[in-house]
Amino acid sequence: MSHPPKDGAEGDTTPATFEQIYRDHLWGGDDHAFFSGSGSHSPTIVAPYVEAVRAFLRRFDHPPSVVDLGCGDFNVGSQIRDLCGHYTACDVVPDLIEYNRRRFAALDVDFRLHDLRSDTVPVCDVLFIRQVLQHLSNADIAQGLERLQGRCRFLVVTEHVPARVDFPPNQDKPSGASIRVDFGSGVVLTETPFDLARESEEVLCEVPEYDGIVRTIAYGLDREAVARLHLAPARSTSSDEVFVLVSHHGSLVTLTPEGSLLSHSMPDRDYGEPIVFRKSGDRIHPEVTLSCLHPEQAAALARIDIVEGIPGTPHGTVALRHGEGVLSAEPATRDLVPRTAISDWEIFRKRHLKRADLASLSGLRAPSWRRGQAIPRLLHQTYPTATVPDIIAPSIAALRARHPDYSYRLWTDDEIPDFIHDHYGRAIRDAYLRINPVYGAARADLFRYLMVYRLGGVYLDIKSSTAKPLTDVVRPDDQYLLSQWGDSGVGGARWWGEHPELYNVPGGEFQQWFVISTPGHVLLERVINRVLANIETYDPRYSGVGKMAVVRLTGPIAYTLAILPELSQAPHRWFDANHELIYSSIERHGVLFPSHYSVQDQPVILAK
Repeated sequence: MSHPPKDGAEGDTTPATFEQIYRDHLWGGDDHAFFSGSGSHSPTIVAPYVEAVRAFLRRFDHPPSVVDLGCGDFNVGSQIRDLCGHYTACDVVPDLIEYNRRRFAALDVDFRLHDLRSDTVPVCDVLFIRQVLQHLSNADIAQGLERLQGRCRFLVVTEHVPARVDFPPNQDKPSGASIRVDFGSGVVLTETPFDLARESEEVLCEVPEYDGIVRTIAYGLDREAVARLHLAPARSTSSDEVFVLVSHHGSLVTLTPEGSLLSHSMPDRDYGEPIVFRKSGDRIHPEVTLSCLHPEQAAALARIDIVEGIPGTPHGTVALRHGEGVLSAEPATRDLVPRTAISDWEIFRKRHLKRADLASLSGLRAPSWRRGQAIPRLLHQTYPTATVPDIIAPSIAALRARHPDYSYRLWTDDEIPDFIHDHYGRAIRDAYLRINPVYGAARADLFRYLMVYRLGGVYLDIKSSTAKPLTDVVRPDDQYLLSQWGDSGVGGARWWGEHPELYNVPGGEFQQWFVISTPGHVLLERVINRVLANIETYDPRYSGVGKMAVVRLTGPIAYTLAILPELSQAPHRWFDANHELIYSSIERHGVLFPSHYSVQDQPVILAK
């Protein structure tokens, strides 16, 4: 249950403590009944783990019996259930166990209450303890290890540990919601004070997470079982193609969590997971066991034929045949919609995967932070340097004078990478730096989302200002403000924001020359995740170069398409930014940015 540090009860691991964690959503997932954190839902972490564990389970000469200690919301366990014999899934929260029994009734899982410290572990072939020990004190871990002696043949442990190889292991902490990575340590069972005796030790999987690593190790505890397992060859699939399908817009073909529809998204852990496809010989099929799915999901997949080599389509692309037509990735909806004709939106290209690539199936992901209760009085702008041109200096001075009760910050290019690294880690900072520096507007787009998502407040483009004090614009109960160009009469604004990708969005693009939000708002989380996925999947042949590429990848199109599906659930308010704010206080923007992105012909995203 890897997560960024959050406040939570410490010094106690009673069911009541973890009931509070789930009830108050201290691990995120405000719109879930139960949510076990990013470590159980982020495709970046879960996809490579599931692949590695499934490969491990296939090495048994029979479906092994499994005990899953700390099963949480069972999002992970449900993806390996089909390769196991008897499956016992345990947790300490009674309501969670009852919820899992109802939700996963079709999977034949024995869900039961179990406390690692005090209850006897059922005998099994494989015992999974996934991101549980990191929450426990050393004394509680030692007590649990004593109780599982002789109860399993293999112990598969997943822990979040620091990335550095020389970190001090097993520094003690009170049992509770926090983890040792918060202070530079991690659980290592083979080190003092645990000194786990084992016949074998194999690292199954490692994925980066919050400047650390989520590492899964299989410990062989039974000599004969270890010998049998290592003599059993793993299934070879070296000649197969493995890939995900990418739409014209850069979104991935995904499965909705529950329901009959396939979808396309960037992808979203709350909405759907990317489908991995495998081509064996002439047959293309989803790399998923249909019996593990919701019945309507399985039915949706079974109705789809994946067709290659359609005349007039690029090499390496496919269409998804559905009845008499094909499925279309409509840009303003997540659903794949049946259509009779084939054009750009009905063609999907393959993005081939290797084992290591699975960690980046959905690109990087923003952490899920708790949403603030109000929009703080912070006023943000960005410019390459701390010295601004004379033409804009009076506007900035007037803006600051109009808001003496706001804390003003001008962010410069030198400060931005450090901010991203400090708050989001090296991987997201590196994604930001992959944006070609000649496209300063694209870098500014991503930074404004990251900065306001973390700090909250009011962001304005450097050319922009306010027509009235922000205290007259932002209400005390506002969470997020949105506006469109509409028939504003501001310059050519009546026609601005109309793009083919947004043809069915009344009013066109959502303006993002301002961002006004509480910290941790889900709309910005969705925008960040879409932009990060756009960076990961960028191909200039499809996304283009120059101004429109920026608009699609990081700018208003990406912003609008990320927010649009969330509007019915996420708190927000519409207002008229065209009259309450000032889009531009100068006439010629080229004075501020001589190398404007509209004149560039280089790729927007640099190769890794």
